[in-house]
Amino acid sequence: ENKEQNKVEKDILNEEISKNDELIDYFKSFYEVLDNIDQVVPCVTSLLSSRTVSDVQESIDLFLTLHHYRVESSEKGIRKMLVLIMKNENSIKKKVIDAFIAFRFLTSKFYLQK
Repeated sequence: ENKEQNKVEKDILNEEISKNDELIDYFKSFYEVLDNIDQVVPCVTSLLSSRTVSDVQESIDLFLTLHHYRVESSEKGIRKMLVLIMKNENSIKKKVIDAFIAFRFLTSKFYLQK
């Protein structure tokens, strides 16, 4: 009976260790993703100056998403987006204005569903 109880306790302990190992792996992966995002943000920020409208629009969308998830490194790109309001391209102006409305007034969840 004592051996059985020890086995059950050992199994429970092994299960808990396994769960903790999975959690540690998850957080390691999460950290790697955040690190990769931080490395990509300067490149995406430079795409805000692209002559290709779709590059600029996709960059704005990414910064909106990063802002939604409170990624601090997105702030530089968001500040650079303000300059885009002076661009001649109306679709870019509209995209920037819509993004800032979403940042300030709408819930990001609503905007991301569009």
